[in-house]
Amino acid sequence: MRDRSQARHQFSFTDTAFRVARQNKKGDGTAAPRATRAALPYQAKLPMEMRGSPTTATEVVFARTGSVAETIERLVETTRLSIHAALYRFNNQRLAHALQQAHTRGAEIRLVIDRNKYEESQSTRRILAESSFPFRLTYGRDGAGSKMHHKFVLLDEMTVVTGSYNWTFASEEQNYENLLILRDPQLVATYREEFDVLWEIADDISGSRAEPPSKHLPLPTS
Repeated sequence: MRDRSQARHQFSFTDTAFRVARQNKKGDGTAAPRATRAALPYQAKLPMEMRGSPTTATEVVFARTGSVAETIERLVETTRLSIHAALYRFNNQRLAHALQQAHTRGAEIRLVIDRNKYEESQSTRRILAESSFPFRLTYGRDGAGSKMHHKFVLLDEMTVVTGSYNWTFASEEQNYENLLILRDPQLVATYREEFDVLWEIADDISGSRAEPPSKHLPLPTS
């Protein structure tokens, strides 16, 4: 049960929120114009470390403060063994090129895409047709119309990149988005299990594209 000081703090916070909301209305009761991107203060992109060890450091990146595509590209460029991605939307040429380069270097690439968005997007179909790595398509859990709404990537079985960010021009240039970079072994193992399930149930329409010999690392044990 919260004590009185906590209750007072909660009331103060709520009261402040209502005052701000009232101040954001014009005299006629309509909402005041929302702040533009240019009006928002720039904030440096800093790593958010949840543990002391560099191997488990966690980072967060916001599209408002820097290029998320550049961050993903940098991570992909340092990947040597495998990239396994489940992506709701995918039409960013820059990131498609980064994946293709990794595949050319010998990394195992496996991609699961939402079937709805694949069928809707000509650019997605073109990008994947021009690539040489295998991909598969699936709907969500309720079949056609439901979504494979994941946006996560496993890199070398050591790092997970996830968040709201879609691999699209709109996410990079127009939207407020976030990217979370996780390096905790148990979290990585959990995401790997989810990806393996998706890969098994998804439909392979990429033909006879050969995958490099599997270079999976063993599941983390700690």
